[in-house]
Formats: sequence, structure tokens, C-alpha cells
Amino acid sequence: MRKILFSIVCISLSIAVGSVNAQKQLSKEEEKEWKKTAKEYVKNPEALAQLTKDKQELQRINNSLESDNNLLKTQMNTKDNRIASLESQIDQLSMDLEAAQMAEPISQPVFTSTDNPDERVPMGTIYRVQIGAFEKDKNKIPSELDTTKDLTIEQSENYQKIVLGQFTSKTEADKLQKHLRKVGVKDAWVVVYKDGVRVP
Repeated sequence: MRKILFSIVCISLSIAVGSVNAQKQLSKEEEKEWKKTAKEYVKNPEALAQLTKDKQELQRINNSLESDNNLLKTQMNTKDNRIASLESQIDQLSMDLEAAQMAEPISQPVFTSTDNPDERVPMGTIYRVQIGAFEKDKNKIPSELDTTKDLTIEQSENYQKIVLGQFTSKTEADKLQKHLRKVGVKDAWVVVYKDGVRVP
């Protein structure tokens, strides 16, 4: 029985040593030391059992650490991909901003020449955005309301119409209309003028 136990111990220890010194043969002195250790374990099977349990526990811990390490690697890869995606978006936004800054400014209408700026009339086809029409009798807009060439109140028989902007491009007027509708001005719509006269 002792010989069998001794053989098992020797095999176990040689496997353990083999994993550490896989490429190296034991010297005679090392072999002698390991045989001595094996004899001590033959005399003390409890110690051998404890060694085996310790090895199994260390193996379990090692497996757990490897699993945690793999999880961390996956999380890092996910974050790296997210960072790369955000950097790509930043680059695209930077290019869009640069293109917008280099784009030609919106063309301004040409006005008739007059000494009084309030009497100037835009020439050619002009697009504006009407945001409301109010009955004069019910909802009269105060005449002292501050207006400019870009915000005017047009008077008709029964209505006062509030109109914004002056664009030579319908596309620009459409953009303003969409923006106004988006912020809640649902009645905003594009109107056309020819040499200062509204086209019905």
C-alpha cells in the first residue's frame, strides 16, 4: 500500500514540477529533493490531501480571475468601440461646421433706392413667412408695435398680417417656416412678393 501511495505522490509531484519546468529535465539533486518530499507525503497523507485541496482551490481562483479578466477585456473593447464612434461623430460634426462656415451667406434682396429706408421696396421675387392674420375689429395689433424690414405688419381691408424675413431663395424661406412650425407657430406659411407686391 505504501508503495502505491508513494507512486501516486511521485506522479503528482512530477506533474506539478513538469508544469513549472516543462522544458527542463530535473537534475540529480532536484530529483533527490523531490523524492525526499514524496516520502514525507507518504508518511503524512493528510498533508497530501491538503495540498491537493489547496491546488484545486487555487485552480478555482485562477479560473475565476481568468473569467473576470475576459469580462473586463470585453467591456474595454465595448468602450473602445464607443469612443471610436464618438470620435468619428465629432470629426463629422467638425467637417459639417467647417463647411457651414465656408458656405456662401444667404443672399439679400436688392431694394429700390430712396432717401427714406422705410420706403425702400425689395425688387425681384422675394419670399417671406406669414405667421398670423388677425381681424382688425376683434384683435387689432397696436400700431406702436416695433417693426423692421424683416418683421412687418401688412394692412388689408379686414386683416392685419404679420410677416417675417426677406429671402431671394424659397429654400431659405421654407427652412424658416419649418423652424417656426417646429417651435409651435402652426399657421406659418411662405408667401411670395414680386417687386414689393404680394402675389396672390
